[in-house]
Amino acid sequence: MAIFRWVSLAISLGLTGYAMWGPLSDYVGAVLAQGSPRASSPEHSANVRSCDVLAGNPEDPERVLAVPNATNLIGRLFLGANESDAIAPCRAAIEEQPHVRRLSYQLGRAYERAQRGKEALPAYRQAAEAGHVLAMVKAGKSLRQGFDGVEDRAEARRLFERAAQAGNPEAMYFFAFMLERAQGGPQELPEARRWYGQAAEAGNVWAMRDFAQILENGLGGPADLPAARHWYEEAAKAGNDDAMYQLARVLDSGLGGPRNEPDARRWLEKAAQEGERSVMLWFDVVKDPLMPRDLPAARRWLAERFPDSAPDAMNNLAIMLAQGRGGPKDVPQARLWFERSAQAGHLDAMNNLADMLRMGVAGSVDLPQARHWYERAAQAGEIRAMINVGAMLEGGLGGPQDMPEARRWFEKAAQGGEKIAMYNLGILLEKGEGGPQDLPQARIWYEKAMQAGLLQAAESLRALDQQMR
Repeated sequence: MAIFRWVSLAISLGLTGYAMWGPLSDYVGAVLAQGSPRASSPEHSANVRSCDVLAGNPEDPERVLAVPNATNLIGRLFLGANESDAIAPCRAAIEEQPHVRRLSYQLGRAYERAQRGKEALPAYRQAAEAGHVLAMVKAGKSLRQGFDGVEDRAEARRLFERAAQAGNPEAMYFFAFMLERAQGGPQELPEARRWYGQAAEAGNVWAMRDFAQILENGLGGPADLPAARHWYEEAAKAGNDDAMYQLARVLDSGLGGPRNEPDARRWLEKAAQEGERSVMLWFDVVKDPLMPRDLPAARRWLAERFPDSAPDAMNNLAIMLAQGRGGPKDVPQARLWFERSAQAGHLDAMNNLADMLRMGVAGSVDLPQARHWYERAAQAGEIRAMINVGAMLEGGLGGPQDMPEARRWFEKAAQGGEKIAMYNLGILLEKGEGGPQDLPQARIWYEKAMQAGLLQAAESLRALDQQMR
């Protein structure tokens, strides 16, 4: 059974030219023998060929062309190679051929795959200094974020610039990013705009999105809203969930072209679905014990790759579904997307979901869960949720009554400028509920609520003034 399973995988990889039933030693020899027709030369020694097979990158322009593109996958699946098996032959190959820069790059890949990032970085830097473009990108990314305990943004910027000038689209993107954000040197917006444009034209999806933002905001040159819309669309079509969200935004607002609510809703739905997967990946990778070396650096990188637009898209899609904008009204789906957005950390969605749970919209009433989501949002600083959790605590809804906590939340929201909270706090101060009675303070909060436009506060203020005479 196991043999047929591996054969099926071999067929799917297009590797059926290799005998899957012979001895593994024969198979290893067959693959390595294909490394070069000049197998007897030092450049193609057994160590060099092993390094190429086990650690070569199919996307490396300097790779040994005769090595099949899936060889590192072959090494892991069929040869039973461990992640660290390429390290020894690559080190030996470098000793034999120190001038062959791809070998240092491949040693870096071997170390990185074995979760030995601190050893990978020197290998990448050695290959980069020798002119290996992909090594420049690898070393630059590590140095920019400090993944392996060494952060040097000036050096990262220099490496990205060299690789960008050599035509690498990913390096163009990172160089533009550092120019825009003044990382590793001064901010240079016109140059950032130029490199974003080049990277976008070369097919880098993240550059398409960032170039669109540059064009929309007029950074480094005049604003160009139709071009911004074009690049948001290109990035969205290429699968970037943040660009999907941004495209939905410009379609909904009519920025750079005609307004189109149905297409806005369609892209919001795609952004929400893709963004949900991105958010799950974010959490999975951060919790993954294999990621690691430096969790703070990993979190910074992931925050850049998976921005907050994913939960935003989910929340905004829920609003469009609830309101019937851009298509038929679908309140049950709205509730589902509010829940997903809330679980991804979106504060408005937490409050919106709690409202639906409290009122039983598109589902049963669930006061404990409503209270839970109001409290989570309030603790994260959402002012409307502070009022709502205060009201639930005051009324004993979804849990025990807790007047001191209700008063505390009303006070916090009142200090944040919410007129309803000002009024509610005034009532508790006047009655002495949840804390000592304080009529002068009650009067102050009634007056503030009245000045903020709450009409019933004026009536309460008049009644309190009569009481205090």
